[in-house]
Amino acid sequence: MSGFFDSKHVMIHWDEGAEAVTIQWKRPAQYDVFRKGLETGLAQVGEHKASRVVADHSLLNLQDEDEAHFLRQWVPQAGRAGVGRLAVVVARQRYVQIPKSRLTLRLKSGGLTMHYFMNLDEAQIWVKAAKAA
Repeated sequence: MSGFFDSKHVMIHWDEGAEAVTIQWKRPAQYDVFRKGLETGLAQVGEHKASRVVADHSLLNLQDEDEAHFLRQWVPQAGRAGVGRLAVVVARQRYVQIPKSRLTLRLKSGGLTMHYFMNLDEAQIWVKAAKAA
């Protein structure tokens, strides 16, 4: 992989300015397609030794099983791979349903902090702030 992956469902690229992997879903994806995209994103994290990821899920309507896989399996894997900041962009209707206490999550083991946003620009600013800190 050379820092860029593009399929009909997802585009994954290295954002040089933010020094972050960006996983941007272009259309709804479920089950195997969703998991394959996440695996590809994790491979990019390893390739770039990335400590920051922006995951734009705003066009996804995740089934409970897929959301559970993301939160319980992929996020901890990202943390073990060295990701310290994970910005997740969700659609406005999803964002307002997330309890305020869950907008920012920290893994119990490891140093990964995940924060939800409803705007890609805000997510990128938050990730870039980690670079400056």
